[in-house]
Amino acid sequence: MTPERIKLLEKLGFVWKVHNRQPTQKEEQIWRKRYKELKEYQSEHDDCLVPQMYPLNPALGKWVSKQRVKYSLWKNKNDKFYITPKRIELLERIGFVWNAREAILETKNRRVGKLS
Repeated sequence: MTPERIKLLEKLGFVWKVHNRQPTQKEEQIWRKRYKELKEYQSEHDDCLVPQMYPLNPALGKWVSKQRVKYSLWKNKNDKFYITPKRIELLERIGFVWNAREAILETKNRRVGKLS
């Protein structure tokens, strides 16, 4: 594309990057609902390590996994999938762990240490 065409499109308000959009109202409602469910899980289990295939709430397990993927992509500056800094803050406020494998290993090691 020629520089002239680029300038004309930009004058018209053409958006080159569409991935940095704000969530729709429905997406926001779903996020808030899952966040509330995660807070309930955290209250009951004292952690946010929801299994990906959580039989009591499969949607929550998938959602938690997606948050970790989105965070990883966001952290690596990949803006195809996004998570907002506000959402990161909300999740961290309730003890959300971004690296679940590492946290699970730490928990297992602590339990083994208590048994010794």
